[in-house]
Amino acid sequence: MADKKPHLLLLNSRETPIQWKYKNRMLPPQEEELEEKRDYTQMATRFEASLNRYREEKRSRETARTLQVPAHINYIEIRFQSQFDFSKFGRSYLLDFGLEAVKFTEFNQKIVFSIIDERKFNLFFGKITAFIEFGKGNRTVEYDLRIIFIEDFFLLSSLKIKQYNELKAIIRFSILEGLDNLTTVNLIEQALDVFLQDQTVDYTFDKANNQLEIVQANEELVEKIIDNFDIIYSVTSSLSTVIGPSSFAIPQRSYGFTISNAQEELPLIGIIDTGIDRQTPIISLIVGSIDKTDTDALIDNENHGTAVAALAALGKQPYKVSYRGQLKANAKLLSLKVMNTSPAALSDHTVIGIIREAKANYPAIKLFVLTITYENCKRENETINDYAFQLDKLSYELDILIFICTANNDKAANENNNYNIAYFEEERTNLCTPAESMNNLTVGSCADNLVSGIFNGIANLKEFPSLFTRRHHLDLSKYFSRNKINKHLKKPDVLQAGGDYESFSMFIGTGERATLEVLSSDSTESFYKTAGTSFSTPLAANLAARILGHYPNLKAQSVKALMINSSSEDLISTTDGRHKKIMERVIGYGVPAEDEVLYSTPNRLTFVLEDRIKQKELIAFPIRVPNYLRSVTKNIGLLKVTATLCFSFLPEKDNQLAYCPIFMAFSIFKNKSLTEIQSNYDKARLKRRWTQDGYSTAKPIMYSNVQKISFSISKNEIINEDGIFKVAIHCKINPQMKMNIATIRGQIAKEYEFSLAISIEEKQPDRKLTNKLYAEMVAINQAEALGSIELENDIELEN
Repeated sequence: MADKKPHLLLLNSRETPIQWKYKNRMLPPQEEELEEKRDYTQMATRFEASLNRYREEKRSRETARTLQVPAHINYIEIRFQSQFDFSKFGRSYLLDFGLEAVKFTEFNQKIVFSIIDERKFNLFFGKITAFIEFGKGNRTVEYDLRIIFIEDFFLLSSLKIKQYNELKAIIRFSILEGLDNLTTVNLIEQALDVFLQDQTVDYTFDKANNQLEIVQANEELVEKIIDNFDIIYSVTSSLSTVIGPSSFAIPQRSYGFTISNAQEELPLIGIIDTGIDRQTPIISLIVGSIDKTDTDALIDNENHGTAVAALAALGKQPYKVSYRGQLKANAKLLSLKVMNTSPAALSDHTVIGIIREAKANYPAIKLFVLTITYENCKRENETINDYAFQLDKLSYELDILIFICTANNDKAANENNNYNIAYFEEERTNLCTPAESMNNLTVGSCADNLVSGIFNGIANLKEFPSLFTRRHHLDLSKYFSRNKINKHLKKPDVLQAGGDYESFSMFIGTGERATLEVLSSDSTESFYKTAGTSFSTPLAANLAARILGHYPNLKAQSVKALMINSSSEDLISTTDGRHKKIMERVIGYGVPAEDEVLYSTPNRLTFVLEDRIKQKELIAFPIRVPNYLRSVTKNIGLLKVTATLCFSFLPEKDNQLAYCPIFMAFSIFKNKSLTEIQSNYDKARLKRRWTQDGYSTAKPIMYSNVQKISFSISKNEIINEDGIFKVAIHCKINPQMKMNIATIRGQIAKEYEFSLAISIEEKQPDRKLTNKLYAEMVAINQAEALGSIELENDIELEN
């Protein structure tokens, strides 16, 4: 206990920054090379089919228009052979073909263009027709070389816009926006607003986020909007749900515990859910409530929000004492009730609004738990949903961290009869919106049910993912070569205990031995057994609250960096190597090690660096290691270094490749100057390359705002570098980012905040550990304790 020490804020002075020179070392294929490889006959046949289909769909769309709308826009969706180099071709498509790029999908391989100049667009079709003639054998025809980069093209038709199978209570319309036809877009928006006011429907038109939500509309109205108002890109419809695997009541007993520290000042967590019931002992932790259901935020008829809130406030400690006696809370609670039944018609606007209201009323709040998701999983490589986009904006603007569950796959038990990792190969195991949010923290479930003794779940170990958890929907290998896949794009971010299925003869399912015991809002049962990512997520938020309890001044992204930096996949990586790739899409960065995320020790310390960087800038911070390490007997692997960079960003809504428009990369280098790092990179780097590759400008990778590295440092390397290493970071804006309304209004920042967690551990046999690393590192670096450690607030848990 006495060995636990506070983490440190790194204050070493940065070196004078220099401008980073980006060299495009991944050049796109030359047009001449592409020309030699193409089968012109097949291309001509495909183009002719696309042309005929486009013209027929355009006639059908024009015929379907039945309302008097002051303006119309046609859109063409073009699929290219590979990534569309917007920086090179975007302006020429606009000036020569009258086409403005307004939506980038399939990692910029498929682009929706608005047709802003019909005359120029006819010239474009003329070039298509010329190429068709050329491909059929008329070699006297000249064609535009840009045409051969096209795979095929389509009209953005009503059928393509409609992206739902069944109309549910909430209908969401995604709006397209352009700069060159902004006046026309505004005219159509105004006409749509007037039209909706005349209808007997409840709707929200969020023009700032280009989203329209309508409640309880019929099919006829939806089709009329799609057919007549030419600003709609897609229409989706789904309910939101909190329901997971089946739950079981346990024998009736009283709640049996009280909260002993309700009067203390504790971090605040907002529980966006079905309410927190006032009839339970955690009522003393509720500091406020907001209700958006016209019921009562302190009534939980769905028996969900109460369990989530208890786990967020109390964490794992009740499982040590079976929810008996006096318990110390780690957080206080804000009941943010957005649902009264599940599934339900929950507006995205309602969730966004309640978070903003909570932050306005309680400015100190940084943590929220959201275990309500769409009921349908995301399709493979689908773009980030408007809902997740809005949550990312909130996190960036408000310095908050929303803990979002991956959602539960309720069909997993019916579709398996044992623990089958290969099941995660199926698209139906993809996560559900808004779990793809990048600025926030997504949580999946591992099989642990927090009960000591024999593990009764079906998973290989309790750290393994529960079969009902969900995996990342991105499979970058379908669009990028192996050397351009960004391995730092992970969802979920971490796993936490969520319980597991059990074996019952010839089938598996939810039982009483492998599930979690959680607090019930029904006082006649007091507790019930259940499993799901809904309960993993508040446990992760509790860990974040404990971080803020010790270190209250940390930024939200620093909390995220600490959690991910302490996480490990070591115990999960023992699975069959055949399933390694799919496991990476299920487990994220693994399970956080709670002691490591909260404390340093005499032999392991964690620095937190909070700073900012300008675009096209290279910065570096020295880290000094003590001289005594040069005299220890061990050489190889003397120090283990683990570092995680996190930052939030203002997302690009309509550009999948540049959704995260900010590129940052870091690494730890030898004791070299910034000039040497830039000019002689391979000799300056210590172990790892830059965490992600920002060299390609024509066809960049998709950037990640979370990056983690881990490596060892030998005694010889310490001696060679005179005990000094450099943490270097560089930054730029995505070169393929399209100028949009946000950039015109100056919303793109000139510099960008980041958080970096760096753990350094002395790796020797226990009997040889010096117990000096922490003290010596503090003595030779500029650092200060982030806060104080009050050990009595934490109950030690058995492993």
